[in-house]
Amino acid sequence: MIVKSILIKNFKSYYGDIEFNFKNGLNIISGHEGSGKSNLFDAFMWVLFKRVSGMRRDEELDESNVSYINDKIKQEFFNESNEEDIVCEVRIKVEVPKNLRNNKDREYEIIRRKEIYLNKGMSGKSFYDKNVWSCTNSELLVKWVDESYNSKEITNLDAERVMDDIFPEKIRKYIWFQGEQLNELLDFDNKDTLQKAVDYISYLSSYEYMSGMIGEVDRQLGVRARNKLQANNRDKNKFNRLNNEFERLEKKIEENKILVEKKESQLIKLIEDEKEQNEKLSVLAGFPDLKVEEEKLMNKENMLRNKVSSLNEEEKNLFKSKWMLRGTDFLFEEADKQITKFTKYRRDLISQNDKQLEEGVPGDSLIIEMLEKKHCLICDRPASKGSTQYKAIQSHLDKNKDLNPLDPKIEELNEKIINLKGIPSKMLLRLKDINPEITEHESYIQNALNERNATSEDLKLVREKIKDIIREKGESILNLKPKNINSTLKRIRDDQETIRRQIAKYNSDILTDEFKYKNTLSEIKKLKNPGQEELLEDKLLEYTEFLKMVIKNQTETEKKELIDKIQKTANDIQRNIANVNNIVIVYVEIDSEDYSLKFVDADGNPNPGHGAQNTLAKMSIISAIVKLSNEQKGENYPFIADAPTSDFATEFTNRFLESISNTYNQSIIISKDMVDKISDYYDKPFVNSVIEIHKECKEEIALSTNSYTIISK
Repeated sequence: MIVKSILIKNFKSYYGDIEFNFKNGLNIISGHEGSGKSNLFDAFMWVLFKRVSGMRRDEELDESNVSYINDKIKQEFFNESNEEDIVCEVRIKVEVPKNLRNNKDREYEIIRRKEIYLNKGMSGKSFYDKNVWSCTNSELLVKWVDESYNSKEITNLDAERVMDDIFPEKIRKYIWFQGEQLNELLDFDNKDTLQKAVDYISYLSSYEYMSGMIGEVDRQLGVRARNKLQANNRDKNKFNRLNNEFERLEKKIEENKILVEKKESQLIKLIEDEKEQNEKLSVLAGFPDLKVEEEKLMNKENMLRNKVSSLNEEEKNLFKSKWMLRGTDFLFEEADKQITKFTKYRRDLISQNDKQLEEGVPGDSLIIEMLEKKHCLICDRPASKGSTQYKAIQSHLDKNKDLNPLDPKIEELNEKIINLKGIPSKMLLRLKDINPEITEHESYIQNALNERNATSEDLKLVREKIKDIIREKGESILNLKPKNINSTLKRIRDDQETIRRQIAKYNSDILTDEFKYKNTLSEIKKLKNPGQEELLEDKLLEYTEFLKMVIKNQTETEKKELIDKIQKTANDIQRNIANVNNIVIVYVEIDSEDYSLKFVDADGNPNPGHGAQNTLAKMSIISAIVKLSNEQKGENYPFIADAPTSDFATEFTNRFLESISNTYNQSIIISKDMVDKISDYYDKPFVNSVIEIHKECKEEIALSTNSYTIISK
């Protein structure tokens, strides 16, 4: 089978009609991050599996969801009030070579289509309800021309059945996957990983069906043989007792087998549940950390916003109490001078008065007495006439005093000035630091603003990443809680262990009862009358036992041979790819009993591998499975993968791509890993087609509403 083309119309980043044409051999689709590569893969997924990236394995696509309709076309329809419907569709053309059902090559066109329309009223200004868009369920169509050149077209369920013929479900996931799904496809801790693929490639399921048929024949032959023995035996009582025991054991074995089957179904369901929970964790990858980061940044932004508000409030208070006096230094200096001048003037007046005694003090009679005695009675010193002491005493006569009493207004003014003393100097001391204080405060505010703005930008980026994840993974991611998921996983694994123990117990009981069953049957046969002919049923039972043994041996042989082939083919592919620069290969070992996988080194010692080694081993197993499937079934399926080489270095990537080209008739690899050296791949002999894509945008800032994916010329 060959994929000839895919036409994408108004799906995700694809605006209008964009058609990719593919060739036999290796096709490379290359583009930078965000160019639309994964959306191309999603286009395949949507049309073939009715799924898009980010959906859980058990999740159905919400048909009311219009997020995968191209945003640019939606914006245009919304702005222009267009009354037509937006058609979103993907058309894949495949060519299937002639086979048992078709006697010649047949080309199919597989189409999935969805239409949406604006939910506006007649005025074009209001909506019918809260939903802007209404939409139809997507429709699946398959078209082809039969051998008589009649055009055929079927839809939905019938189309699904035809599509499953083209892409069988059991091999589908190995030919169509994204790189990050590798761990799901090949979980080295899950023993059921390869069983479905091996069953599909081999005839093991046919052997199981044959074994079941023979078991039923065995049961019927046994019933007939015992009925004949019952009619003709030596000891009817013993026969009845043994036959009852036989029937009891037969019933118990059957009941235990039913219980094993039931428990195995429960175990499969639990394994699927475990995958689902792991998928949820995979979907959540990085999302909880982003939500925590968002909350931290929100708290930080609020704290910084409050800090800026507090600083602004402080600035207002400081302005009112201090900063508004900026530049008034000279006024306070002058005030200080005037206060000092007044104080000195008053002090001088007081000083002059302090030199004279008040009138009547000490009194003229006493002064005259001292002058007459030529002796100061106050200080008890002599004062001869004409001496300085004599003149000083004489000056205190009331007629000789020159008193200048203080003006009441001066005293009133002095009362006021007393309250002002020291204030100008204190203000000058405060004003001395006002300029650096203002500068420092402005710096605080600016730093807080810068930090707040930077935090807001960081918060914006985190929220954009969160929106991108929600856009990619869906709104349901908001309801996923890692703690709850891990708790559920623990419960599921505990339940698995319990059921495995129960299955082991039932199987052990079955083996014990089957041994008793055979012994009881042998004892019943011994009761046959000596003259009775050998029962035909006994001979037939010998043949069926022989057939069961042959089928069992053939089943084990084919399973082992096929697993050995997968293992050898995978390791040969690895050696071919990694045979460069002495790369250490981790080889794959597959247990033929339980299909479990493990990594080993060249000597068979456990080697878990990492990064590119792990990816290469798993990719090689996938290549081996599909290669052997093609050989066994006579079919050729393409290999289509998104980002399968993200762990590989350039040289590794080249060898891997060359191996893919040699393994598959057609392969389509979607990758960003080669974008910087894509020109080198145009001339490589193992590359048949290179298609480069990029986002086209005529605006300065690219948004989903103004940019779209195109094929580079």
